Amino acid sequence: MKFSVDELYRFFDLPSNSTDDELRSAYCEFLLKYHPDRNPDAIEFATRKTQEINNVYEQLKRQRKSDFSPEARPTRPINWTEAKPWKISLERIASLKKELRDAWNAFNERQYDIKAALSLIRAAFDAGRPEIVDDLITNPHLIDAAAILARVFSLDDAVRVALMWSESLRTKQHMHAAIQVLSDLNRIIGTESILSAQIRDNLRSLHYGVAQGYSDRQKPQPATRIYHLTSIVNLGFELGYVYKLLAQAYHELGDDDVARKHLRHAMQVDPQLIGAKTIMRALGVIPQKSPQLRQNQKGGKHIYTQSHEIPAVEQIISWFRCGDWEPIFAHADCSRYAPRILPRARRVLVSVSAVLGECNDRRTAPVLEDLLKSVYWDVRQAAMLSLAKIGDIRSLKRLREISHDRGTDGRSVIEPLSFAEARAKQKASSKSMVDLIVDANGLIDSNSYEKPGELGRMRWYLQCALKEAEPKQALDILLLLIKCCLSMNDWPYVIKIIENGVQLADYNDARVLELQVSLAAAFVLVNVGSVSLRCLCALFELMPASVQSSARKVIWSALTTPEFIGEENYLWALRVLFESTVANQDADRLLLDLHTLARVMEPIGQKEMGTWLRHMLRAEAPGHWFGGQYDRLGCFSSPQLSSTFELSVQQMCEEFKPIIRARLVSILLSQRVVVPPAPSRLSS
Repeated sequence: MKFSVDELYRFFDLPSNSTDDELRSAYCEFLLKYHPDRNPDAIEFATRKTQEINNVYEQLKRQRKSDFSPEARPTRPINWTEAKPWKISLERIASLKKELRDAWNAFNERQYDIKAALSLIRAAFDAGRPEIVDDLITNPHLIDAAAILARVFSLDDAVRVALMWSESLRTKQHMHAAIQVLSDLNRIIGTESILSAQIRDNLRSLHYGVAQGYSDRQKPQPATRIYHLTSIVNLGFELGYVYKLLAQAYHELGDDDVARKHLRHAMQVDPQLIGAKTIMRALGVIPQKSPQLRQNQKGGKHIYTQSHEIPAVEQIISWFRCGDWEPIFAHADCSRYAPRILPRARRVLVSVSAVLGECNDRRTAPVLEDLLKSVYWDVRQAAMLSLAKIGDIRSLKRLREISHDRGTDGRSVIEPLSFAEARAKQKASSKSMVDLIVDANGLIDSNSYEKPGELGRMRWYLQCALKEAEPKQALDILLLLIKCCLSMNDWPYVIKIIENGVQLADYNDARVLELQVSLAAAFVLVNVGSVSLRCLCALFELMPASVQSSARKVIWSALTTPEFIGEENYLWALRVLFESTVANQDADRLLLDLHTLARVMEPIGQKEMGTWLRHMLRAEAPGHWFGGQYDRLGCFSSPQLSSTFELSVQQMCEEFKPIIRARLVSILLSQRVVVPPAPSRLSS
């Protein structure tokens, strides 16, 4: 059960329209009322209540800021060309290391002390080093004593440690122990605490996982499922699918009366419940399908019924580059796909929606109108941008309708709409060519877009200026125009204008090399990283340092896509990333690149190297900023690689391991800070 905003206000006995002063006043009064010094006979309750007051107040502050603060409005995603590393806290890293050392030494001196053991578990989790306390977190006596967390630490810390402890046990397939840790703490906290909502939500997930057999890879017996599903209900969750599963379990036990009761409850909770027809037929709630009806429903009007009939994205791009529009129109009709395979066609539909913006056929607008009805947001976004590029009155009207329905904060609507409106007016910028270039550079470099629609309008002004520019300025304007298009995710226009409109011959001109990097970036946007690497490999050594820096960002993006992009030029790209990573002079940049490098290992199945990187980051730079609290490598399957390629990758990883470790230790030591001893968080 989660608390609504109204319930948070009722906690302070305030209406939802209260002023900031009223909220602060109520907050202070509650803190004084429940302060432990004023409640000497109920210090534990007062402490918990004080923590709860702080949590509720913090939630309300965040909610009020999101409701009323202009700064909290959604902002435009950062363009890949301008991504900057976030700042880390070297003081926090040093503090976490010291805290872990102190907790380790204290436990070695008093291994019988339950508080020392729990303190070491907390310090290890905070430092992102759960592996060093594996024996402790799986110790049955400590698991039984996990409820003491609430007496040793603050309530916030106790819940945080319990959640990480439970997650570690879940990862090790100790599902029942994970449930016990959270259940024991939940009984102490009580159902009225805001913190208990986090625990109950994780308990729901754990119980559901056991009931579905996710850990054992087999369906549990009905009695086991009933126990865990009932536990979810007892936690306060009213979920239609849980009652449906209870109905199925009781039906398997032969108790159809109870099964029907749970099924009726499921339909009351969720009248649109999915997947209930089988159990409804089994319980006689709806009639069984006749064999003749099942036979009549086989087949249908769908043209694409098998996965192999869905073209690859590379094929869509090939048709687009050749101007072969007929197969593109054929694959733009969602009704041609069988519902079973439609989700697998999502990337193709996104690509089709995007390239249709470059088609002058009269069929384009009606097809895009249909694609605007897609259930997939990325298909709709691509279709909106293509409509803006068509530029007729009907398309402009449609975009205005969408903008009105979604509100002015929808950047994916506002920028295409502003471009379409500027195009409809057919009016160029009144500024000189030099001033326009300066303004465009400022807009793109700042990446702020404080006024919605600036980017779309600037794109149109640059398109107009490109037609009138002298040869010396044309290339500068083209580069700015392409950056605007990449920021709007318009990769088809970038591919078309570079491949068809520019002769990339003078590689002594850095701007021509920048165009090649932009072309590679466009292919990354459409998830064809192998083509992107092909654009960069042969020219990389010719690029000046500034252009190489932009090329590396494209390579990072290409190699961190969820799917393996192929062996072509991959080893070259991987070495570029290794070399650029160990060349970093700044701790922020180095840690961020090492974290991203661990992600690069996932699509190629290099679990050992990815795990090594994460463990090293957790050891040398404690915390969850870079090492990651959980290891994602188990979620990725290894691709089919040639033995030569796989061996080359492994050799490269082994070559750079000592270099990476030495570089990280050196950078952190050179930028070390002196930290005062951290105060103990143990309560008396």
